[in-house]
Amino acid sequence: HLFILYFAVVSTITPPVGNSYYAAAGIAKSEPQVTGFQACRLGVVAFVIPFMFVYYPALITFGTSSQILFGLFFTLLCVMALAKGLEDERYTIPERILFLVVAFLLANPHGFFHSYAIGAFFLLILLRRFWGRTVRILSRS
Repeated sequence: HLFILYFAVVSTITPPVGNSYYAAAGIAKSEPQVTGFQACRLGVVAFVIPFMFVYYPALITFGTSSQILFGLFFTLLCVMALAKGLEDERYTIPERILFLVVAFLLANPHGFFHSYAIGAFFLLILLRRFWGRTVRILSRS
């Protein structure tokens, strides 16, 4: 039931009948359909959360505290990887595709790929952080 309720709430940002984006477009004086598609693009991460409720029932407090923390950790990493893959323009297209793959692997309820996905997630972030600094340092000299 929570799955259906969550999608009922999030459905207000999906075109063509989303009430929320029509109101936002009126306030912003912009085109309603363009605003609706932008709202969907920004809110796509919200569509993943109900599936995580199904894959990790501990997210809705059905489990021990360690299971709840486990579910929260993987859900947080999955949402961050999905957001970086879809919206973070600081990364190149291949890096963004890798973030989407990492998000898919973290959303998988079978734990076999979790360690690989966590490693790839942090490796992508650290490589970008250190590689970006190297490029900036070299460009100053």
